[in-house]
Amino acid sequence: MKKISCLAAGLFICLSSAYSQNDDFAIAIKGDTIRGKISIIDSPQYGHSLIVKANKKKQTYPAYKIAQLTKKGEIYHVNKIEGRYQFVKLVHQGYLSLYRYSPSDQNSSQLFQGSILIRKDGEMMPVPNLGFKKVVSTFLSDCETLSEKIMNGDYPKKDLIKIIDEFNMCIPQIYSPKPGDIVEEIVYTPNTAKIDELIEKVESDSSLSGNDELQDMLSDLKSRLKSGKEIPGYLSKIVKSNLEGKNDLLILLDEILAEE
Repeated sequence: MKKISCLAAGLFICLSSAYSQNDDFAIAIKGDTIRGKISIIDSPQYGHSLIVKANKKKQTYPAYKIAQLTKKGEIYHVNKIEGRYQFVKLVHQGYLSLYRYSPSDQNSSQLFQGSILIRKDGEMMPVPNLGFKKVVSTFLSDCETLSEKIMNGDYPKKDLIKIIDEFNMCIPQIYSPKPGDIVEEIVYTPNTAKIDELIEKVESDSSLSGNDELQDMLSDLKSRLKSGKEIPGYLSKIVKSNLEGKNDLLILLDEILAEE
């Protein structure tokens, strides 16, 4: 009986292991799905990468080539924080989301030790240990009532999830049309002429043509524009940072984003 129990336990462990590995997957910027045994590695200089083992092969993907990762049932997105592309682990989602991230001053073997707030418009703020009231109330000043509560000490750091939820309820009330407002109906018609022009100019610029990161981001931007999907703040920020000093291209990018 004991031998049967051991065999059953061993079989369960094998099946659980196989399931968890098969359940992990990443979605690349270009839309491809990547499956296999996935590990996250950190380089203090270059940021995070994925190592994917599948069919006795191993492949490495820099974080900026990945749109989303699902690992052990947890969701990760990619952001450029402190000058490095890294995976951030989703904790609480909304217009304002809470993530775990990897501060640049931490040991690279201990990932996701810090907490960071990221808004859908791309603005972000590491959750501070010191000066919580002042820093967080300023970051969330769009919602004056909530900002005052934080500043007055009604919401300490331990109530961070409550703060996030209240901010996410507050934002639609601030920016939604008021009674009597004239709301213009917008019919989305994809127009990729300008993004095609931007891509062509980047490819013809010798200082940018070899920038794989920028090429991938522009492809993602074009795909989102064609399908009418929302352009996340982090994506527009990354493209802008790669076009720094190219004023004509930045103007063209601003025109594209204004039409989105």
